[in-house]
Amino acid sequence: MAMKITRDEIISIILIGVGLGLLLEKGEEYMSGDMLIKWFLKKYKNAFKRVANKFGYDPLILMAHALHESRRRRNDISGLAKKYNNFFGIKCHKNYKSCIYLITHEYRFSKEYPDTSYFRNAKLIGKTKNGQYEFVGEAPFKRYDSVEQGLEDYIKLIKKYYPEAYRNRTNPEQYFEGLFHGKKYSNGKYRKYSTTRKSVYVKSCMKLYNKLFSEYNREVTNELS
Repeated sequence: MAMKITRDEIISIILIGVGLGLLLEKGEEYMSGDMLIKWFLKKYKNAFKRVANKFGYDPLILMAHALHESRRRRNDISGLAKKYNNFFGIKCHKNYKSCIYLITHEYRFSKEYPDTSYFRNAKLIGKTKNGQYEFVGEAPFKRYDSVEQGLEDYIKLIKKYYPEAYRNRTNPEQYFEGLFHGKKYSNGKYRKYSTTRKSVYVKSCMKLYNKLFSEYNREVTNELS
């Protein structure tokens, strides 16, 4: 029997949409910047390690995906991540109380976008190369009291909706590939992505993972010397 996913849940589980959309336009160039790697490790590694240990994750997988989704400038992350501990662009549903409305971009194949509480004041601003219409408007995002709270909510969503990724939470490449096998529809079918899009996304996440791995090992070596 197929898992039934409500509209409210769909709003909450779109974890990789923002990163995929930006990646489609910007490619690997979006991933450069060693200064950010060092800053991110120094600021967040302890919190990420605590949550990773609790759920049996490789902490660098969590950090690589968090960086991929929250990256906004060459050496910075989004205000949503910095101020509200939401590293993955997780949106609110009606039963979640602590939300913040922010300007964001949404994409759909229809030229009409109904004004709802989930995406209000929508304005059509253009059309992408793959034929989708691009809208700008305000959407509600979850805000968390701590980094740990945000990460735990993310992992719960991954475990429920992206089981293939969760099963491979210690294998970075298989984990990132598993993000393309989440059940998005009420009939249980997977959302389809092009092979190229998947390949570029996984490659970019792995590039971040390897940079984090190298920097983390360098830090450990310096501490032991």
